[in-house]
Amino acid sequence: MPTEEEFIKALELIESYIAEIDDEIEERSELGVEDIVDENGAGFTCKHGDYTYHVVGRPENRYLQIIFPFNFQQVLTIVLTEENAENYLDSIGASTEETGEDFKLFAAKEMLKSLEPEEQRSLMFYLLERLASPHTGHRTIFDDQGAFQGFQVERRVFPYEEGFSLSTFNDSVQSVVSVGARGARFLQKTFRLQIEGAGTEDERAEMLVNLPSEP
Repeated sequence: MPTEEEFIKALELIESYIAEIDDEIEERSELGVEDIVDENGAGFTCKHGDYTYHVVGRPENRYLQIIFPFNFQQVLTIVLTEENAENYLDSIGASTEETGEDFKLFAAKEMLKSLEPEEQRSLMFYLLERLASPHTGHRTIFDDQGAFQGFQVERRVFPYEEGFSLSTFNDSVQSVVSVGARGARFLQKTFRLQIEGAGTEDERAEMLVNLPSEP
């Protein structure tokens, strides 16, 4: 198990590597912070082009994790206008008063829950197909009510090993982000969402699923 001093040096090395690959550190986290990964850790929230990833670890482990998170419920919440969300709630017999201040998030969850079982199976099948890679791991995430929430792509790096280098770290980041971006683009295209703001508000909020049949 690494000492605390070795762990701090590993984080400092990673910080220098992040700068050298021209990625931006948006946030630094200390041990005990819970809002970045499920297991508390210390590390960095980074920007790679249009995408965000985390590099986190704990001193008792001999590795750090590069994590690409994609919370699709939050994306829908951002894309939906208040009017679109209100109209959808009206269509299912709910109201903004009943759902509280987070009615857009509630509407996004209900939209995902409204998928037919066959559509849900197809969505998971094709999403996992796009997340499959020999260089990264992944998992799908569901909320407490069983609604699809998003996914996470992961890869471990081992900064304590003699062969660990800038190119090793860069390759790992590229692998994680490229797979994560592939999954994100699939979901955006499947739900016909123009996340960058192109198209009309109605087009950005459209929830018609466009999935091919499973082979």
